Amino acid sequence: MEIKFSDLDIDIPSKINDELKSKLVRAKVKTDDGKYRPHPSGVYFYKNIPSYDGFAVMGYKEMEERLYQKIDFLSNSYLDDIKKDEFHMYLEQIEDENIDWKLLWEYENPYQLHNYPGILKEFKVKSVIDVAIVLSIIRPGAIHNFDKMKKYIHTDVLLKRINNKKELKILKDTYGIPVFEEQFRKLGIKNDKYRYKKAHAIGYAYVLLLDFIKNTGG
Repeated sequence: MEIKFSDLDIDIPSKINDELKSKLVRAKVKTDDGKYRPHPSGVYFYKNIPSYDGFAVMGYKEMEERLYQKIDFLSNSYLDDIKKDEFHMYLEQIEDENIDWKLLWEYENPYQLHNYPGILKEFKVKSVIDVAIVLSIIRPGAIHNFDKMKKYIHTDVLLKRINNKKELKILKDTYGIPVFEEQFRKLGIKNDKYRYKKAHAIGYAYVLLLDFIKNTGG
């Protein structure tokens, strides 16, 4: 039986990133010339792992074949200087979707969307999944769905046209349009360009909204 791990990312404050990584075994990346370099964010949490001098002895793909799960620590300055009680308060507000969405539409320089000013207003986002979709739609593997998603994001027009129940289940959270990597893969749509996994997109949507609330009270 083939076992595939999910790709797990953890966003942490940038100022503690290096300290955490120094206490764990770091992953390595095998380059095209057959050499290895440190993985920019990957670490391992296992008690026993084939390692030398703080690094895994094999590249992360080889480690995955041997059923070692890599965790990526992503240095995120947007999480810096947020106190624990503030974090939980912001998180609760996001999970309740108690957000001033129209104020968000006008927010300058939202997380990861600096090159797309006004896109949150253009898509009229009004939920966490809407924000995740916008973050995903600008990736090279999904950008060709930009206009369709913009047209249908708050309708069920495409859902009514889908007869295949499997497709309906896969696409129900994205208004009938493939946006996340898993959707393309399950539908058999081949595209080698980069796309976000759904869990990553939602996680980044939380970061965007957290930063927005922190700075505006949104």
